[in-house]
Amino acid sequence: MLLLGAFGLSLSSSSSSSSSAVPAGLQFAPQFSDHAVLQREPAAAAVYGTLSLAGRSEEDAAPPSVSVTVGAHSVSAVVSADGATWKALLPPMPVGGSHAIRASCDAGCDGLPANATAAALADVTFGDVWYCSGQSNMWLPLLHTMGRNASVAAIHAGQYGNIRLMAGDSGQANAFPWQTAAMAAAGGNASAPDYPLFKFSAVCYYYAEALTDALLAAFPGQAAPPLGLVSTAVGGSMIEEWVTNATTDGCRNASRGAHDQTLYDANVVPYLDMTVKGWLWYQGENNCHGTMGNSAQKVGYGCQMPALVALWRKQWSATPGTTDPLAPFGVVTLASGGSEGGSDIGGMRWSQTANYGALPNPAMPNTFLAQAYDLGDPWPTKTCYSWACCWSNYNATRCAAGTASLGGPAACDGYCDALGATGFYMGPIHPRLKKPLGARLAAAAMSVVYGGKDAPTGPTIAGCAVAGASLTLSFEWLLGGDTVVVQGYNRSNFPGQAPPGKAPTYGGPLSSLQVLTNASFFCLQPALRCKLLPGNATRPATCGSPAQEWWCPADGEEASAAARAAHGALVAAAAAAAAEQPSLQGTPPRNPYEQLPAWRTLNITAGAQGNTVVVDLSPLGGTPVVAVRYAWGNTHDSCCDDGRNRATSGITVPCAPAACPILAAKSSLPANPFVAMVQGGKCKCIAPQVCDA
Repeated sequence: MLLLGAFGLSLSSSSSSSSSAVPAGLQFAPQFSDHAVLQREPAAAAVYGTLSLAGRSEEDAAPPSVSVTVGAHSVSAVVSADGATWKALLPPMPVGGSHAIRASCDAGCDGLPANATAAALADVTFGDVWYCSGQSNMWLPLLHTMGRNASVAAIHAGQYGNIRLMAGDSGQANAFPWQTAAMAAAGGNASAPDYPLFKFSAVCYYYAEALTDALLAAFPGQAAPPLGLVSTAVGGSMIEEWVTNATTDGCRNASRGAHDQTLYDANVVPYLDMTVKGWLWYQGENNCHGTMGNSAQKVGYGCQMPALVALWRKQWSATPGTTDPLAPFGVVTLASGGSEGGSDIGGMRWSQTANYGALPNPAMPNTFLAQAYDLGDPWPTKTCYSWACCWSNYNATRCAAGTASLGGPAACDGYCDALGATGFYMGPIHPRLKKPLGARLAAAAMSVVYGGKDAPTGPTIAGCAVAGASLTLSFEWLLGGDTVVVQGYNRSNFPGQAPPGKAPTYGGPLSSLQVLTNASFFCLQPALRCKLLPGNATRPATCGSPAQEWWCPADGEEASAAARAAHGALVAAAAAAAAEQPSLQGTPPRNPYEQLPAWRTLNITAGAQGNTVVVDLSPLGGTPVVAVRYAWGNTHDSCCDDGRNRATSGITVPCAPAACPILAAKSSLPANPFVAMVQGGKCKCIAPQVCDA
């Protein structure tokens, strides 16, 4: 390792490339351009690039020497042994400014054209650099979000001049170099919204926008620091692609398959030498058909999520004095409708927290979280569009036929107006409500990263107690004097969705609070598998729907009843559970662990103490409760007040955002989803989460 000043400086693979693949002469890497944001003090920002010596005379044996200047400071760069790449650490720089940075080949470049021995960057500022990545809901550009026009108007009015952004390779041909917010909001108009901003990650940008507002409010009289945003998200990607193969191999039931660290090599490695403040991550949809798992057992996504955080921190901080080894990391959980057809979106959200139920936690320190379960798209279907009722695909005959039972095409007016104002990208799996999600990330970052005094998260389950016909839930006390409240919701009973040809089952109120009274139906992470065929010792690896069955794995694996019980499956009696509900049979079979009336939805009220919520158990008629959960599944089904008429759900009436009832009074952050067994009248969460207070 070569030394530069007080820092140990080495060249990572992100700074290396074949000299034949780059232009002759000295260049900055594509991660840097005019208008870039570099990380401010106390960190030392790194700049790096390539040096192609093609054309240098063979007689010139002197090794190349590169220096970098910013203002009155000049530092020597480390040049790779083959002379192909270079990297320099700038001295820690104060926030702000508009700097010129120049890199020069001072020796060993004889024979190169004069204009090829130096490169310069203009209007570079110092602030906080946030790297945003994941899959399509992080990639989703502002074009497909409902807050886009307000953001453009704010920029045109002179706001958010501290925000700058660059888009890396997302596979969508929308990469662009660093731009100021004003540059990104130029060149378009309302009728032709082709602003560069509209091609940028919405969650990433809205985070910076809300963080700017929060910093200005928290520190009156001070300017918000420059915020540099780097977006590299790729739609359809899996977590295995964003880490090394060795990292994936460290988690059981995590398969490389065709996802062999491809995006780690393409979209992570080139940025590892860039000093950053932290990261934002929104991914999981394409892992919903895998094993959700548990970090305590080093299984599945619950293991992979903290492993990714640890890997990125280690790799980005390899050069001392640059990225903090414990730099902050923000995570977004999956929104309703985001499971890609997977059976366990509740288990996925739990695993996104390393199975602690909230961030930060011992497995993921200095992290923060934005819950998205109650921020699904307000119009969560494609029905009106499929009926050809909207302006972009209108067909009078098809629309009339589709809406005949709803009174005619006017039933789709609200849906189509919303679609005309802001179009979907592939449908409601990419919710258009990204602005409130950015605000939640910013609120959490203010607490964890920027010295805010409020809680970084909404209410988190601490325990429960049964007394008579009531179950009192207690939540961890929030910071800043915040309390737990129950906002208004529809407390009436509605029929649930009925299987074809069957009578509707009990649906319950829209509290999203459910209890279980039959232990045979408890399974933390239910899964489908192939049936064991007669005469065969092993199950087929793949099979069609008629040959599938539900089962209750222990961390996604075959296990003894004792192991399943330790994991939380009180009784893994899938066959018995299905037999009690014959209507659940079908192709594919319906999930016996999730269907009504296995879990009963009950009404709730705020408790007498500021951290309690009371569940009314009287509809159970004295039947003991064996488990309780909140916001565990698709909350469009349990919080969306659409009249519970499944013929018109998401068609004539939109789902209000943030409708689930338990939240923090001051911050309005929603409660973290949870599931807990109830034993001896007390709650017991599944390890590593603890809720036995």
